[in-house]
Amino acid sequence: MNGVSTKAERPVRVLVVDDDPQMRSALERLLRLRGLETDSAFDGQDAVERLAVAAFDVVLCDVNMPRMGGPELLDHVVGSRLSCQVILMTGLQDLRSAVGAMRRGAFGLIAKPFASHQEVLVQVLDAARVNRLRE
Repeated sequence: MNGVSTKAERPVRVLVVDDDPQMRSALERLLRLRGLETDSAFDGQDAVERLAVAAFDVVLCDVNMPRMGGPELLDHVVGSRLSCQVILMTGLQDLRSAVGAMRRGAFGLIAKPFASHQEVLVQVLDAARVNRLRE
């Protein structure tokens, strides 16, 4: 486009939020292999600090974490009117909390353990597409 960069051309940026370091690392590897840019946070409070200084298209977030869990992080994103989509990840024990968060504006919900890596990629790319359309 005549050398002019548009927002649509920038790489998709995903913030991975999970208190399990192995899960964070695995998700970041998966997303980077598909050409997405990633950053990670230990919990919701750490994510709030990262969201204050950088823009992301998607926040991929566990429901149950110390200090601030996924539903509280979602409330922060929605209340702050941040331009990103939130996808919650949860085990069956947290399903009720996650369903409530869906009603409050989460883009999607992924059950842990994941059925496939493809499931994660499809949701993240769909959420990024919706976010870009809103911009």
